Amino acid sequence: MIVYVVDTETTGLNGCDRGDRVVDIGIVEVDTERGTVIPVYSQVVGYDVSGWSEDQKNAWIFGHSDLTLDMVARAKPLEEIARDVRLILDGHVAASYNEEFDFGKFLCKSPWDVDCVLAPDIMLRAHRLIDGDYLFSDGSTSWPKLETAYRGLCPDDPAHLDGPQAHRALSDAVVASHVMLALIGRGEYPDRLDCFERSSFSVFAREGC
Repeated sequence: MIVYVVDTETTGLNGCDRGDRVVDIGIVEVDTERGTVIPVYSQVVGYDVSGWSEDQKNAWIFGHSDLTLDMVARAKPLEEIARDVRLILDGHVAASYNEEFDFGKFLCKSPWDVDCVLAPDIMLRAHRLIDGDYLFSDGSTSWPKLETAYRGLCPDDPAHLDGPQAHRALSDAVVASHVMLALIGRGEYPDRLDCFERSSFSVFAREGC
């Protein structure tokens, strides 16, 4: 089965409804039977940044990766990239590491309007095996960060990180793809289409599968 694993980098955590913008997107094609991970799309998202707020111009991503505000200002326009992304994802199976964020707050909303079949969230499934960094009073832990899950599940470094997480969309999508394959190998992630539900994110993939 083919699953498209997606990652976005954004100007904030609140979503496009509250003024945040996707500034980098990466998509990887994963063949769950062959175990292959093939990058298929990577693009900085272009905007007219002259009217952006100081919070947007100084977003976390610009200080923690090699992505710059100038790259965003010179990039291919949002409308063209959104069209490209829909051509790849619409009608196909997709997943991400934290779908509530990537799809729920951005890609399933305007102007992206992606209409895909959501596989189970890679992060939620990874949490079955990997603890997060924070311990709650009930003994549970927070969701594991992507790099934490990757280091725990992929000790051979199949994504060839050779160091810390890059915090660029395509690189992170490749890392998340290998986490998904590791979970499949451990029987913790479904590779059957009947476990997934077509949705505009109002209905999540069934966690029981």
